[in-house]
Amino acid sequence: MTREQQHLDALRRSNFYFFVIEAFRILHPGAALSKERYLEAMCWQLQEVAEGRMQRLLVTVPPRHLKSVCTSVALVAWMLGHDPSLKVIVASYGDDLARRHAADFRKIMQSAMYRRLFPATRIEPRSNRADEMRTTGRGGRKAVSLGGAVTGFGADVIIIDDLMKAQDALSDRRREEAREYFEQTLYSRLDDKRRGRIIAIQQRLHEDDFAGYLIDKGTFDPCLSG
Repeated sequence: MTREQQHLDALRRSNFYFFVIEAFRILHPGAALSKERYLEAMCWQLQEVAEGRMQRLLVTVPPRHLKSVCTSVALVAWMLGHDPSLKVIVASYGDDLARRHAADFRKIMQSAMYRRLFPATRIEPRSNRADEMRTTGRGGRKAVSLGGAVTGFGADVIIIDDLMKAQDALSDRRREEAREYFEQTLYSRLDDKRRGRIIAIQQRLHEDDFAGYLIDKGTFDPCLSG
């Protein structure tokens, strides 16, 4: 390995933004990630959460701005690389979305780049399902969709990725379902309510949508808006 490669690998281990750049290449071979200031800002805030300097983060950006790739996929892999015992729940509005993100997460974890950066973190072969992947370090990633059960899986980190479909934003009942699922199901899975971390990444759909609800709570640090 050249000295330049060693330097780049050190950057990818220590700086989440550089890890995202390489993760994007793995998920989209032949494509280069454009350098955008909002992306650097989002990755910096996500690293603040990953390293325990922030407990609650709300990211609100429009669709197709890589918020899911950065958070539901790359961030989980990066955190588990640093701590394979970490337990992460990723919640989204539907099973198809949850499975797609889980497949991307697995692709990164099994890449040559990841094995080189984080040799101590491996997926346990007997616990490698679409909805749940555990590491040999007894941590892992659990994918759930709105209304799904998470019994038996505690969490150090909860990631909420667009808990509502766009067409459901005008429904009072659907908005209430999202709030209740967060309060009664997801939040209860934190093993440590004080130190456990929650990241919500949502597009704004309605003044009373899930992001608006979290803003009104006053306990989440906002990252971006759009």
